[in-house]
Amino acid sequence: MRVYVRAANVELTDFIKSKIEKRVHYLFRHLNRDVLSVNLCLFNENIIGSESKTCCQIHINTRGLPVIYAEHKSADMYVAFEAAAHRAHKYTAKRLSKLERLLSQLKHLKTKKIKSNTLQINKSKQYNIGSMV
Repeated sequence: MRVYVRAANVELTDFIKSKIEKRVHYLFRHLNRDVLSVNLCLFNENIIGSESKTCCQIHINTRGLPVIYAEHKSADMYVAFEAAAHRAHKYTAKRLSKLERLLSQLKHLKTKKIKSNTLQINKSKQYNIGSMV
């Protein structure tokens, strides 16, 4: 898994960058084989007449899923990063577990022998498609 960290209008030292990379690796350690890359962007949003907020955007590229996107805005950079990272981790884990569950069901259906003109709705009932038409 590769982690890319970018910053715009935010002071990003090497120490902060390494801490962010370590935290991302820690959060996604059990999803490491499915997550290809994590792109993280930190930037300041300056709205006239209001407080400056740091925005953290995370894009996650995985095997078998479209790009997963999470974003959080906060006055504190660390709070914005943690909230966006937790949201991205939760959503990625949920989508990957659902994908694995669907793939295992598909594998189970392929191994199950069913006649080509028979539709099985329940385990106890079988309906002939030719007689329904």
